Amino acid sequence: MNYFLNYINKNTIFDNLSFNDDILHNFSRPDFFIKEKSNTEFDLEVELPGHDKNTIELEEYEGYLIIKRKLKNEEEKDKLLLKKFNLSENIRVKSANIKNGLLKVSLMKFIPDNEKAKLIPLN
Repeated sequence: MNYFLNYINKNTIFDNLSFNDDILHNFSRPDFFIKEKSNTEFDLEVELPGHDKNTIELEEYEGYLIIKRKLKNEEEKDKLLLKKFNLSENIRVKSANIKNGLLKVSLMKFIPDNEKAKLIPLN
């Protein structure tokens, strides 16, 4: 796990990771992994056994990537949040899918124009 956290800090995919173990349902902490596809593309994989697209929602809101359970009734409101990631300001969610309890979120590092290298013409 230390390697993973160092990897995240080094590459600033996430500003920090937020866990809320008190309200997780049926398991303590979903395991998650980052796979680097290129310098600007990453896959976040989160193990969510027993879940599919009918039981979870994925939301990007105010710099957070939030994974939560879909409510069946009001009594379950306290068991809503599964995982919350604080995304760096230059990371965007490109796409997401879930298959066999494995949520895969494709992330893209956005490089603002003022931070891109510019070719300077020679006179």
